Amino acid sequence: MTVHLATLLTAAALAALLQTFLLGCQSWEHRRRARKRLNEPPSLGPLPRVVLFAPCKGVELGLRENLHCLFQQDYPEYEIVFVVEDAQDAACETIASLIAAYPDIHARLVDAGLAQSGCQKVHNLRAATASVATDAEVYAFVDSDARPHAGWLRQIVAQVDEPRVGVVTGYRWFVPQEFSPAAAILYSINATAASLYTPKTFQPIWGGSWAMRRDVFERLDIAAEWEERLTDDLVATNAVTNAGLRVAFEPGCMIASPLEATWPTMFEFLRRQYLIGRLYARRWWTLALCATTLTVVGFWGGLVAAIAGWTLGAAWAWAPAAACAGWYAINLARAAIRRDLSRIYLPERTSQLAAANRFDAWAAPLAATVNWAAIVSSIITRRMTWRGIEYEVLRDGRARIVGRDFRLRLADIDDQSPVARPADAASAIAAAPKSEIRLSRAA
Repeated sequence: MTVHLATLLTAAALAALLQTFLLGCQSWEHRRRARKRLNEPPSLGPLPRVVLFAPCKGVELGLRENLHCLFQQDYPEYEIVFVVEDAQDAACETIASLIAAYPDIHARLVDAGLAQSGCQKVHNLRAATASVATDAEVYAFVDSDARPHAGWLRQIVAQVDEPRVGVVTGYRWFVPQEFSPAAAILYSINATAASLYTPKTFQPIWGGSWAMRRDVFERLDIAAEWEERLTDDLVATNAVTNAGLRVAFEPGCMIASPLEATWPTMFEFLRRQYLIGRLYARRWWTLALCATTLTVVGFWGGLVAAIAGWTLGAAWAWAPAAACAGWYAINLARAAIRRDLSRIYLPERTSQLAAANRFDAWAAPLAATVNWAAIVSSIITRRMTWRGIEYEVLRDGRARIVGRDFRLRLADIDDQSPVARPADAASAIAAAPKSEIRLSRAA
């Protein structure tokens, strides 16, 4: 190895060291604010009337437990609007049984119909929001793979009336159901992203936990912005920021999300997230690509330079070795902050998350490399498959459907979940009283 190349690799390692230090400071600030925010007493003022939208498809991991939490919210007046693509969806049986079990909660199921273009989830949300009565003050949104705590709805609306706030968002904290390297890597990457949410940084909406005043939703014409688009959250983020409004992060709305992953499903999930980012949040995606490239080149390049220097007996070998050791030490500190955050957000899951947190602490180089590879893999395509539907995104941002696997309406999304047969779902809806289910077909 030449001295010139070794110098470049050492410089990259030092730059990666500085970058991870700055990101560690950001995570430190996140932890400080989370502790402060979660120790504040709840607001005692009047609460707005909320409509909570919950798009569903298939019987995924922990679906019943996830949706059950929506009926357990500590909130005086809210309506739940479940939405599926049609009454044959396997999720309908679970939804119907929960609605019947909670007659005091105003809940209904909307049949949105099959999307002809754009994302099916976005199509479903457009149909659901169009079906709402005029007395709703706040729209809240939750994904079917999220498991919100009882105070979630009260906290997600706490900041919606603050000046210049256009939307309030939470985020997910994965909870691996069983330890596996793939699930642990995804846990680590997601926890790292979650820890970077602070008031002074760009904060994209996460579609599984967010709320917006209805008048803002209508003034920004979010439903029209969603038309023929692949994503709900990044499109809404762009609309809010373009209007000069702020996306406010609410630490109290960090939501547990059960996780099972294999290597293929883990990598496909990451690739899909970054592809959506490239197509709808190009500056954020570019920043992520540059940051992860610096991390990978800096650490692994510095390690190679250190080994080569020791092999050659070079006097400069200590420099890249020290930079890599410093990078690793700072990442141990960042992992400790994330471990603290897991205990702050999910104290009841401390023992369940112990193995994932240990992996997160020691496997930073591996997680960083997998994350970088997923970002790079999103460069060369405009196609993706999401919940059995293959999409292609055109250059103007419109998404078209190029293939659909109807079997995923009839079975579970996660192979470990019990399968609900379509006949069971349809019969459950047919057998329940209309006052309980209130199944409506979107126009």
